[in-house]
Amino acid sequence: MSDANGDETMTRGEATVYLEQKGLRISTTTMNHWASDGTGPPFVMDQKKAFYKKSDLDAFLAAHPPKGATVPAAPKKRRGRRPKGDDLVQAVAELLPLIDKLASGQGSFNDGIRFADALEHTKRALRARRNGAA
Repeated sequence: MSDANGDETMTRGEATVYLEQKGLRISTTTMNHWASDGTGPPFVMDQKKAFYKKSDLDAFLAAHPPKGATVPAAPKKRRGRRPKGDDLVQAVAELLPLIDKLASGQGSFNDGIRFADALEHTKRALRARRNGAA
């Protein structure tokens, strides 16, 4: 779809796919949060649907370039698995880049979720080490 100026417009889902193709991996839920916070790319509401101009998405990408690599998610919790000694080192290593990113104001909503997951993993590793599972 195009607007009156000939600029291509897309729905929030299409905009998410477009941004992912350009290297910015986000979900439609993140786009919803950005829209409510006013931190994401500009959009226009038509009845109950949000539409994004391709030029606005490109400008947003230019101002917020995707980082080279995505932050890995914390490992999934496995029942009955006792953490090894190096799990604590790995858990803390996952926390450090997230702390830097969030402290600098560059972090996204998803980074906050990853931080919470990684912090929980670190707590489990500390408890296991304290209880003699190392």
